[in-house]
Amino acid sequence: MGLVNNIELRKILSFISDILLCYALAYLLLSQEEFIKIIGDYYPEIETVDANLGLKQMILSIVLFIIYRVYFALMFGLSFFEFASGLKIASGSSLEKRLSSVLRVFCLPIIILVSPFDHFLRINGKKTIDRILTGQELVIRVKPVTFFLSFVGVLFSLILCLYGPLLYKNTFIFNPKVTFTTVD
Repeated sequence: MGLVNNIELRKILSFISDILLCYALAYLLLSQEEFIKIIGDYYPEIETVDANLGLKQMILSIVLFIIYRVYFALMFGLSFFEFASGLKIASGSSLEKRLSSVLRVFCLPIIILVSPFDHFLRINGKKTIDRILTGQELVIRVKPVTFFLSFVGVLFSLILCLYGPLLYKNTFIFNPKVTFTTVD
């Protein structure tokens, strides 16, 4: 089968890229009070003083991930990094593809848990649990170039994720301060 033709690897790489991108964007949006108020309507603990930055950032990352995946699923049928990884939906009308992609977003925790079983079902030529739940099958669009792009996507998202805390309250963009001290 090889790494280039491994659809599970591409799905995992696109998922990691998407979640890391949302993690980095959460720091940027966390400093905006309007976003905290919107999320506070659904999760009131986020607005309290006791909620630490890590909890707020985690909640906002998950919410952003769901919004990002649903938006791209409704508009294009796939997330950006799924498309860049060379995945496509095998068959169905445009509306069916989009709606089943939205369903896949909400079934994602189940799909992640059963993904090892999907690999064995795919090898034996059976319908995967992912396909049974969502009614769609992901296939590989173009092989070598998109496989490289999936690794570039993970690298880009990882670098952006590492610099994400610098985006909190625009620390890196506005007002960087460096102090020097002497040691006697």
